[in-house]
Amino acid sequence: MKINKPNIEAHLNGTIEELRRSYESKGIKASGRWGESLESYIEESEGSVKVGIKALDYIQYSEYGRGPNKAPSVDAAKKLYPIILEWASVKGISVTNLKAFAFRTALKIVYDGIKVPNKHNVGGVVGDVLTEDWARGVVEVVGSGYLESFNSEILRNIKRSWQ
Repeated sequence: MKINKPNIEAHLNGTIEELRRSYESKGIKASGRWGESLESYIEESEGSVKVGIKALDYIQYSEYGRGPNKAPSVDAAKKLYPIILEWASVKGISVTNLKAFAFRTALKIVYDGIKVPNKHNVGGVVGDVLTEDWARGVVEVVGSGYLESFNSEILRNIKRSWQ
């Protein structure tokens, strides 16, 4: 089957740009690693095609929040602490004691989780972009190549049967 790879790539690359804009406009960008990690892929195999966008998976917490740890503990907070400290530093959070703030935040996350949306994160970074309309667009872009190819095969088979 023949697909229209340039059209699919253009659609996916446009989606990546929309995701980056969403990420930045909602104010949750810190290090920028998530936006930089966005990458499209197209995998063809016999009779099928897989298309998608890969990214660092921690965006799920910004999108949906997270529950408390299954086994909340100070040790679990210590593991999360360096991540929170880096996040707070990159975000430019101004508090009297940044290390204490980061550790208290890590403890809160480990014991209580994070609810999204909240006053600092409205959510929807991904969900506001990857809508049902977006999915229909992917099907149209990918499907049009398959329909074209399928029709060509039918015509070839019909011509063969006439010979």
